[in-house]
Amino acid sequence: MKRFSLLFVMLGCGLLVACTEDVYNEERVKEDYTQHFVDLFGSIDANQDWNMAEQKSVMVEPGTVSDIRIYAKNGEINKLVGYYQEISGKQTLTFDAAKAVNDFVVTAGGQARWVKNGESVSFAHVGTRGYETSVEDVFTVNSEYKVFTKEEVMAFANKIPDGENNIGKNGITSNFSMVADERTVTVYPVYWNSAHGHMLGIYWTDEKGVEHVQDIYQDKVNGENAGDDNVQIEINDDWVNANAEGADFDRASRIRARGFTINLPENVTYGFYIKDLPTNYIGWVNDTFYTEAGKNDDEVHASYFTQDLGNGQTRTFLGFEDMGGTGSDYDLNDLVLIIDPAPVVIDHDATSWILAAEDLGATDDYDFNDVVVRVEHVAGQNKATVTPLAAGGTLDVWLYRNDTPIGSGEFHTLLGGLSATYINTQSEGAPGEPIEIEVPQDFTMAYSGSVGNMGGFRLIVEYATGIETATITAPGQGEAPQMICVPGDWKWPKERVSISTAYPGFGTWGSDYSNNSWYLNPVDEYVLGNN
Repeated sequence: MKRFSLLFVMLGCGLLVACTEDVYNEERVKEDYTQHFVDLFGSIDANQDWNMAEQKSVMVEPGTVSDIRIYAKNGEINKLVGYYQEISGKQTLTFDAAKAVNDFVVTAGGQARWVKNGESVSFAHVGTRGYETSVEDVFTVNSEYKVFTKEEVMAFANKIPDGENNIGKNGITSNFSMVADERTVTVYPVYWNSAHGHMLGIYWTDEKGVEHVQDIYQDKVNGENAGDDNVQIEINDDWVNANAEGADFDRASRIRARGFTINLPENVTYGFYIKDLPTNYIGWVNDTFYTEAGKNDDEVHASYFTQDLGNGQTRTFLGFEDMGGTGSDYDLNDLVLIIDPAPVVIDHDATSWILAAEDLGATDDYDFNDVVVRVEHVAGQNKATVTPLAAGGTLDVWLYRNDTPIGSGEFHTLLGGLSATYINTQSEGAPGEPIEIEVPQDFTMAYSGSVGNMGGFRLIVEYATGIETATITAPGQGEAPQMICVPGDWKWPKERVSISTAYPGFGTWGSDYSNNSWYLNPVDEYVLGNN
């Protein structure tokens, strides 16, 4: 609620002789809010819980005691939604995923299986038998070049600009592996911007649970081109070695590369790495950086994303950062590759949800940005991470989960600001510091009937300084919401922009419980967000 709205109510009440009730009457506000909500957005489906999270399940049978990870489709990748450790015997595992998503990737022992919601998946033979793959069979270097326009290659710069810390920006994925399927995937090294030399390699895990690594491609030796002509650029109609003396990408008109084709059996999980070789050091150093951040002591050194080239065309990129520590810029583009076609990608970072709330049921804007927080949680784990994102209300408000306060102060202060101010709702800004909380093993953000909704999060709003407070909770089915739950890449409306202006399909969602795509279609000029 905006402060001036409350003042208006107070002044109006003071002028009316018959106004004898409290300034804030929770039941009256709820009735007014509901009536205005229906007038603006239409009727509310009786089954509508205003929550895009839904609890799903799969039955898993591991071959031996195994850690089970479950990934749900999220845009172009599959994001981690469940991590259950040391599972033995056939078990049903539950997790949260978006309502429209019913296809999942489940991994155990380095192997992957595809499964639908409610179905069973078996790893009965994983860890008990293996296959033998000779190093010659893991990849094949193509004999022919594939030619790319300079614009195709350099399109990555729109997502990961040079010299900027690009971790967590522009929707890139930075902690990931791939899964081999029936398709042939070819990787083309096309660009580097570094004084270092690199060896690109691939790692994978076989059915015995044994991890393998294999070097593939070396771009430079002590700062000079490796001499194998795998990447060339066209200058003045002549093809020359990329990065050779007198040739650079700025002067190139086209780039061509001999790609390497991945030859791994279906269902194998794999990733890539680079070994870093500084030019002033003879011999390999111990800097090896993987696409999976956990192999880098949880430090991000890779980027994966698809870039729109226009005219219905896209390119999928893999980029690497070749330096760690305080000296690194983490632009994630020191070595860049094109992957064609886009592989199956599993993102090891936790899935997330956004809670967006109206703080006191004001009926003047319905922008759902008075309190905006991100909640990250992986089923099977007893920790969740809460990150404050925006504060568009001017009343003091505290965030709770059940009876436990989140953070050490009033919500605006968790974003580094002052109360009674707008934070990250008029322009883009940094989120607050993540806050880790303990949750039970059966924690869910999904609607769970009488048990609750939206993870048990609620707001305590102070509507008369130091005197009176009101509680805002997740709605029940069929109620007008003061809080909604949406996937974690959602962008919230700008200050005083109605949610139906920012998302024209919002009202349709309210009246049709099955409309699960409304949040994918924002009007860009009316939304903000830190993805």
